Amino acid sequence: MSERLQRAVSNTIEAGYQLDSEAFTFLEMLSKTKDPVALMEEVVKKMEEFAQKPLFIDRPLLEGFMLEATPKPEAELQLLVVHAVLHLLGHDHLETADKADMWAAQGQILTQLGSPGINPPL
Repeated sequence: MSERLQRAVSNTIEAGYQLDSEAFTFLEMLSKTKDPVALMEEVVKKMEEFAQKPLFIDRPLLEGFMLEATPKPEAELQLLVVHAVLHLLGHDHLETADKADMWAAQGQILTQLGSPGINPPL
Protein backbone atom coordinates (compact mmCIF):
# COMPACT_ATOMS: atom_id res chain seq x y z
CA MET A 1 0.00 0.00 0.00
CA SER A 2 1.40 3.40 -0.98
CA GLU A 3 2.09 6.05 1.62
CA ARG A 4 -0.61 8.35 0.14
CA LEU A 5 -3.19 5.55 0.17
CA GLN A 6 -2.29 4.69 3.75
CA ARG A 7 -2.61 8.35 4.75
CA ALA A 8 -6.01 8.61 2.99
CA VAL A 9 -7.33 5.60 4.92
CA SER A 10 -5.89 6.91 8.20
CA ASN A 11 -7.44 10.36 7.70
CA THR A 12 -10.78 8.76 6.87
CA ILE A 13 -10.71 6.70 10.06
CA GLU A 14 -9.72 9.77 12.10
CA ALA A 15 -12.77 11.55 10.65
CA GLY A 16 -14.94 8.76 12.08
CA TYR A 17 -15.54 6.68 8.96
CA GLN A 18 -14.36 3.31 7.72
CA LEU A 19 -13.94 1.96 4.21
CA ASP A 20 -15.47 -1.40 3.44
CA SER A 21 -13.28 -3.82 1.47
CA GLU A 22 -14.82 -3.04 -1.93
CA ALA A 23 -14.43 0.71 -1.34
CA PHE A 24 -10.79 0.17 -0.35
CA THR A 25 -10.14 -1.86 -3.52
CA PHE A 26 -11.78 0.90 -5.60
CA LEU A 27 -9.75 3.61 -3.82
CA GLU A 28 -6.59 1.59 -4.36
CA MET A 29 -7.37 1.42 -8.09
CA LEU A 30 -8.12 5.18 -8.22
CA SER A 31 -4.89 5.99 -6.40
CA LYS A 32 -2.94 5.03 -9.52
CA THR A 33 -4.22 8.17 -11.28
CA LYS A 34 -5.69 10.38 -8.54
CA ASP A 35 -4.46 11.62 -5.17
CA PRO A 36 -6.27 9.37 -2.64
CA VAL A 37 -5.74 11.86 0.21
CA ALA A 38 -7.41 14.74 -1.64
CA LEU A 39 -10.16 12.44 -2.90
CA MET A 40 -11.03 11.11 0.56
CA GLU A 41 -10.90 14.63 2.06
CA GLU A 42 -13.56 15.65 -0.46
CA VAL A 43 -15.63 12.52 0.22
CA VAL A 44 -15.52 13.11 3.98
CA LYS A 45 -16.43 16.78 3.49
CA LYS A 46 -19.40 15.73 1.34
CA MET A 47 -20.47 13.13 3.92
CA GLU A 48 -20.56 15.80 6.63
CA GLU A 49 -23.50 17.31 4.71
CA PHE A 50 -25.54 14.09 5.03
CA ALA A 51 -28.42 14.16 7.54
CA GLN A 52 -27.61 10.58 8.57
CA LYS A 53 -23.92 9.85 8.40
CA PRO A 54 -23.05 6.24 7.58
CA LEU A 55 -20.33 4.49 9.55
CA PHE A 56 -18.93 2.78 6.47
CA ILE A 57 -17.99 4.26 3.13
CA ASP A 58 -18.89 1.74 0.45
CA ARG A 59 -17.92 1.46 -3.19
CA PRO A 60 -21.25 2.81 -4.59
CA LEU A 61 -20.80 5.96 -2.48
CA LEU A 62 -17.25 6.45 -3.84
CA GLU A 63 -18.38 5.75 -7.40
CA GLY A 64 -21.21 8.28 -7.05
CA PHE A 65 -18.80 10.86 -5.72
CA MET A 66 -16.43 10.26 -8.63
CA LEU A 67 -19.28 10.81 -11.11
CA GLU A 68 -20.19 14.10 -9.41
CA ALA A 69 -16.57 15.21 -9.19
CA THR A 70 -15.72 14.48 -12.83
CA PRO A 71 -15.23 17.81 -14.62
CA LYS A 72 -17.45 18.50 -17.60
CA PRO A 73 -15.75 18.49 -21.02
CA GLU A 74 -16.16 22.28 -21.26
CA ALA A 75 -14.30 22.75 -17.99
CA GLU A 76 -11.53 20.40 -19.14
CA LEU A 77 -11.21 22.38 -22.36
CA GLN A 78 -10.99 25.64 -20.40
CA LEU A 79 -8.25 24.11 -18.24
CA LEU A 80 -6.27 23.00 -21.28
CA VAL A 81 -6.59 26.37 -23.05
CA VAL A 82 -5.66 28.37 -19.94
CA HIS A 83 -2.74 26.00 -19.23
CA ALA A 84 -1.46 26.31 -22.81
CA VAL A 85 -1.78 30.11 -22.83
CA LEU A 86 0.17 30.32 -19.57
CA HIS A 87 2.94 28.25 -21.18
CA LEU A 88 2.91 30.60 -24.17
CA LEU A 89 3.29 33.51 -21.73
CA GLY A 90 6.41 31.88 -20.26
CA HIS A 91 5.05 29.98 -17.26
CA ASP A 92 6.41 26.52 -16.54
CA HIS A 93 6.04 23.84 -13.88
CA LEU A 94 9.33 21.99 -13.86
CA GLU A 95 10.35 23.38 -10.46
CA THR A 96 8.09 23.27 -7.39
CA ALA A 97 8.05 27.07 -6.92
CA ASP A 98 7.28 27.64 -10.61
CA LYS A 99 4.56 25.01 -10.49
CA ALA A 100 2.93 26.68 -7.46
CA ASP A 101 2.99 30.05 -9.27
CA MET A 102 1.55 28.60 -12.46
CA TRP A 103 -1.17 26.66 -10.64
CA ALA A 104 -2.12 29.80 -8.69
CA ALA A 105 -2.42 31.85 -11.90
CA GLN A 106 -4.31 29.02 -13.58
CA GLY A 107 -6.68 28.68 -10.63
CA GLN A 108 -7.36 32.42 -10.55
CA ILE A 109 -8.17 32.54 -14.26
CA LEU A 110 -10.37 29.43 -14.09
CA THR A 111 -12.26 30.88 -11.13
CA GLN A 112 -12.90 34.06 -13.13
CA LEU A 113 -14.19 31.86 -15.97
CA GLY A 114 -16.50 30.00 -13.58
CA SER A 115 -14.57 26.70 -13.50
CA PRO A 116 -12.96 26.62 -10.05
CA GLY A 117 -11.66 23.45 -8.49
CA ILE A 118 -10.32 21.65 -11.55
CA ASN A 119 -6.66 22.53 -11.02
CA PRO A 120 -4.37 19.50 -10.94
CA PRO A 121 -2.80 18.81 -7.52
CA LEU A 122 0.59 20.31 -6.71
